[in-house]
Amino acid sequence: MRILGLPQFKILLLCFSVSYLSGCIFAEDKGAIENVGTPVSGEGDFTVSPPPSSEVSVEVPASSAPLENTDLPNQGTLQPEFRFTIDNGRPYTEGEEITLSISTDLPTYLYYKISPNENCEGGTWVGLDESLSAEVKVTNFLRNSNNQYSVRFKDVDSTPADCLKASIVHDNQGPDILFTKYPMAILEEGASSEIIAEVKDVSPIMAVTCSMNSISKNCLAGTNIIQLSQLPAGQYHFSITATDIHGHSNSKSISWTVVNKAKLLTQTVLIKDDRKVDVLIVIDNSGSMEYEQRSMGNRVKNMLSVLRGLDYRIAVTTTDPGATRTSNGIKYYGDGDLIPISGQTGKLWIDSLMDESVAQQSLSQTLQRPETGSGSEQAIRATYRFIERATTPSSSSISTFFREGANFATLVISDEDESANTEKNDPEKLLQLIASKFSGQKAFSWHSIITKPGDLSCKNTHGATYGERYKKITNLTGGILGSVCEADYATQVSGVATEIRNLIKNITLSCEPLSGYSIQVIRNGVAYAVPFTLEGLNLKFASELEPGEYKVDYACLK
Repeated sequence: MRILGLPQFKILLLCFSVSYLSGCIFAEDKGAIENVGTPVSGEGDFTVSPPPSSEVSVEVPASSAPLENTDLPNQGTLQPEFRFTIDNGRPYTEGEEITLSISTDLPTYLYYKISPNENCEGGTWVGLDESLSAEVKVTNFLRNSNNQYSVRFKDVDSTPADCLKASIVHDNQGPDILFTKYPMAILEEGASSEIIAEVKDVSPIMAVTCSMNSISKNCLAGTNIIQLSQLPAGQYHFSITATDIHGHSNSKSISWTVVNKAKLLTQTVLIKDDRKVDVLIVIDNSGSMEYEQRSMGNRVKNMLSVLRGLDYRIAVTTTDPGATRTSNGIKYYGDGDLIPISGQTGKLWIDSLMDESVAQQSLSQTLQRPETGSGSEQAIRATYRFIERATTPSSSSISTFFREGANFATLVISDEDESANTEKNDPEKLLQLIASKFSGQKAFSWHSIITKPGDLSCKNTHGATYGERYKKITNLTGGILGSVCEADYATQVSGVATEIRNLIKNITLSCEPLSGYSIQVIRNGVAYAVPFTLEGLNLKFASELEPGEYKVDYACLK
């Protein structure tokens, strides 16, 4: 960001640093104001409750001792003449090998086949030895998952017997813990907030403990809704530790700060008359998106018509966090890497110079993914990694995607929420990255076509999990929140495209303004009279911003 004129106020260098990111945003500091918010005495507290009855949470066993496998149902399926078990009927294993045991009492049934599913589909027929039994060692099963196998016998006349099935759960890790909703990095003293956390495992969970600073309480397996009391100023660290019946444990934590001070800032932004916008679409290519992917191309067929008249370029990546790879001749794009545009040899994005109908067809075909990527959807991380890639000088054409003077927008289409808790999965850390990398000069908006939080009908049909974090970053940037369960995305995509077009009316601030303080906008030294609304970090003006130098005075929590 350019700091012009250097008035009498001192210059404040707002710096942040995490393990993988450091950066600074320049602003004019006009001094600190004490006692923002309502002073709170004592220690902060929290309460834990399950979700509404329509979303059942699993109770944690009261016993503090691990359950024995013998207390759990045997997963094997038996018949008097034919037998099939996995690891002697154990429901769980931690090992790197499982044993499939089969046998029959009927000497005429001399052949069997094993299928890696529960319906005896596939597999190769193999002959039994004179003992009429066999043991097969398997090492290429799914780790930390339920593994299903089936066996069928046939006699010398090729008459098949019934299909036998059995399953075993492999589990050598602690439970998965995901914070889907959590406080902002900085809260105002006296404010209330909420945490929603999912605790899941392939095995039953024995114990879950939630802790905030010095207070610890029992939590639940499944969904936890944690209400925070009005908090006094200070540093807060909230953690969840969960242990399964095998004794495997896992912990995840989040942190935030409660303050009672404000800082007054002036942000300077230079607006040019170039109407440029760079767009990244992050498409969920996981298995749970099968329904939505069937007609994805048709669902977004109207997007470019709404962007007509802008100087746009649009690229596509996936929610897959894994590195781009090729397996069995299929290429899987991930880690923020761009998917080549379908039908456009060598192109990694479409742009407004292309014939609109050709560009729309290429975009639609690119979005409709033929592969099945990772089930660990991470659209925020994908955007973060793409920005890192695109702003690192290299010979890759990705590094030429972002243009000077162009605004930036992201659209995610996914039926699940961000599935990891690192800082690169955090909405606010992504916004900090954008502010740092582009010196506060890009207006930015995030748009989400997701399983909207609270839409139980969508969640129980084609939506896998509520997109709490995608909703959060959408609200922070004044974006559009749509439903992934709609049969046709035309209306939603039109709304997204309209808001992307409207970025030429927006200024994105470096922090979320405090509600008790006025926001003043000066253009070329004169008060700017065009009215605006505030949505998250975005000032949305009633008309397109005229070229010039803008100074915005506002207050944020310190």
